[in-house]
Amino acid sequence: MSKTKTTILSASLLCCLAVAWLVYATTTDFTANGGIVVPEVPGLGVTADLIIFDGSAESWSYDTSQPRYFTVTNPDPDHNFIVGSANPAARSLLVYNSSGSRVRCINNTIPGSSFVALPTNSDTFRVLPSSSLCPVRLPVGKAMPPW
Repeated sequence: MSKTKTTILSASLLCCLAVAWLVYATTTDFTANGGIVVPEVPGLGVTADLIIFDGSAESWSYDTSQPRYFTVTNPDPDHNFIVGSANPAARSLLVYNSSGSRVRCINNTIPGSSFVALPTNSDTFRVLPSSSLCPVRLPVGKAMPPW
């Protein structure tokens, strides 16, 4: 084989390996092995640290630049993605789907122990603390604060 063909073949092989590694890295699930603190998540009337509880699984992100959104993508149906807050000023935790609909709301009655389990369907969810308690019934079509 000529030197040029060998070089092209080697470069192609390295490129394929790099792409395979990248795909593996982006599909590998995250599993919390202890309480992970997501600092200063702004919400409705309060900014609070949120806690990803032990055993929670799937990909999540927190953009520390403004406006600092905490999002979870495609929570693992075999391992609930559970979020809470130890801050008593966060009186409830809200979860919105990618369409902007509020899908969960729990009162943070025991800060540090109360939690919201995210839905396990394929979607991207935004988690927010709130200074207000959950309404008794979630209003239909209640708009989410802007992404």
